[in-house]
Amino acid sequence: MAKQVKAISICRVYLWCILLLIGMVNTGFGQTYQMDTIYVSASRLPSSQGTNRLVAVLDSAEIARIGAHSIAELLNAIPGIHSRTRGPIGVQTDLEMAGATYSQVMVMVDGMRVNDPQTGHHTLNLPLRPQDLQRVEIVYGAGSAVHGPDAFGGVVNLVPHTVPQRHVALSSLWGKAKTNSDVAAVAQRATVRYNWKREWGDISFSVGKERSDGYRDTTEFDIDHLLTRLRLPLLSGELKLIGGVEDKAFGAKDFYAPYPSKEWTRIWLGNAQYQRRLRSNKLLNSRMSYRRHRDRFVLWRDNPSAYENRHINESMTLETHLIQPWREGQILWGGELSYLQIDSNNLGEHAQRRGALFAESSHPIDEWLVKTSARVDYSNTYDMEFSPSVSLARKLQTGRLSLGLGRAFRAPSFTEQNYNKHVPRSELRRGQNIGNPSLNAERAWTYEAVIVTTLQSHLHLQGHAYARYENNLIDYIKNVRSDTLFEAKNLGKIRTVGTLIDLSYHRWNAFSPSFSYAWNNKTRRLAEGLESKYVFTQPRQQISIHLTHHLPAGMHARWHYDFRQYTTEKDYGVSCLTISRSMPYGQVRLRIDNLTDIQYEEIPGVPMPGRWFTVETVSNL
Repeated sequence: MAKQVKAISICRVYLWCILLLIGMVNTGFGQTYQMDTIYVSASRLPSSQGTNRLVAVLDSAEIARIGAHSIAELLNAIPGIHSRTRGPIGVQTDLEMAGATYSQVMVMVDGMRVNDPQTGHHTLNLPLRPQDLQRVEIVYGAGSAVHGPDAFGGVVNLVPHTVPQRHVALSSLWGKAKTNSDVAAVAQRATVRYNWKREWGDISFSVGKERSDGYRDTTEFDIDHLLTRLRLPLLSGELKLIGGVEDKAFGAKDFYAPYPSKEWTRIWLGNAQYQRRLRSNKLLNSRMSYRRHRDRFVLWRDNPSAYENRHINESMTLETHLIQPWREGQILWGGELSYLQIDSNNLGEHAQRRGALFAESSHPIDEWLVKTSARVDYSNTYDMEFSPSVSLARKLQTGRLSLGLGRAFRAPSFTEQNYNKHVPRSELRRGQNIGNPSLNAERAWTYEAVIVTTLQSHLHLQGHAYARYENNLIDYIKNVRSDTLFEAKNLGKIRTVGTLIDLSYHRWNAFSPSFSYAWNNKTRRLAEGLESKYVFTQPRQQISIHLTHHLPAGMHARWHYDFRQYTTEKDYGVSCLTISRSMPYGQVRLRIDNLTDIQYEEIPGVPMPGRWFTVETVSNL
């Protein structure tokens, strides 16, 4: 209770400071407020001068063409992204990229950090669906100089719609159930999206339900989600409010152990962001965000009391920054306060207090664009971390070439520090994990090169090469000869190198192929006799091929093939096809996943579904 009172007091002081700052600035009422487009995944600065990083952006039209069931499936269609799912429709997903683990990728919703402080397994538990998004931003490489901890291998920013949407979407999914299963592989989805736009602002909501009996025994799921958004003009600026909740119950068979488990999760998100143009073309941006996640897991669904974990974690963040012109460029400075806590029957009660100061600058020099960022983070768990970055970009005749250097870090999660620490080892089962309160923060320096150019009039190339020098990576380790349990440890120094090449051809609207290749390699392996769980699970090679073309009768087709080659796991390649047709009342879409009906696993021990069919009807209101 005392912790909550303290957090509320901090919020009040923060809000009074914002209001005081607003009141001190004399800008007229009634002005039309227009915010520049900012790809906050790469920088908080407006993107009018361009970016020195490799940033992939999916707009709403491309998101619709992909026709993904979940955020995880949508992200998996982006070059270099690897979504490791434990079932269809993104029931639970580990997101990886650029040789980084699921804990080393930062995820945001319209600039709000949503990484789960308990475990990265829950980061993509979100009240969002692909159709709720106006765009997706992906920045490749280190991002701690801008966003702080967790931005190790990249940053993902999911931006909800700001344009009116009024429709009802109904989907039916059916497919091949796994052998030795009496479960019918059937699922249903229903979503309603509506928007009101008035002179005083606009408000929208998206509400939906998804359910299935599963594609094999004890893999059912039942999911409800709600997302609301409100935009209001306020004091010559704009106030944006976002709130959402997702309630999920699902069979977790083989997710963490070979047992018929079950899990219940609920996520609450709340975000208030105020933006205002000040004198001398300055821009004030303030944000207050809140995230709460509840998780209940039982190992044996028929005997819940035998092994049950209950966790509730909360994250509160206050942030303010100011952007102002500087010479021929721009400069930004600001600060951030965060409070994280967890209450768990397994992990105990813990709290983290974090504070940060940060600055960014962008300045053109002749044909070069120079961008610098620096951030100082302090916490009661990892002391002080200084994260600088610098990048240089030169304009080419048909694109740009850039070089960059940046530092990244990640704080240990509550689970990595405390899991099963209060349970006698004699009561733990073989293969279980044990936390380590003495873990150090992960740290890395990343060197990268980016090229974006047009090779011919319609052939576009994006390339990214990096070398990341990592220290104190965290993983669960055991000695196969003497240990029966996995214990969280810092691994020491590791170097990860990789490259990403993305080629796309756009000449006719009726025919658009693209090809991407990603290679990632860790130059160190564990000593003989040691076994780890996560650090070395990323695919060594990824190949993605997309083809979009027209069909007769006004239909559009999109083919997608993904190949994953691993060092320690079985390789696989999965293809899917989406066919859509616009109608006077909306759109009809057919999607076939796993076209060739192969058997494969994205998480070892969790077989994925066979061939699945989806029919979706979207009716405009």
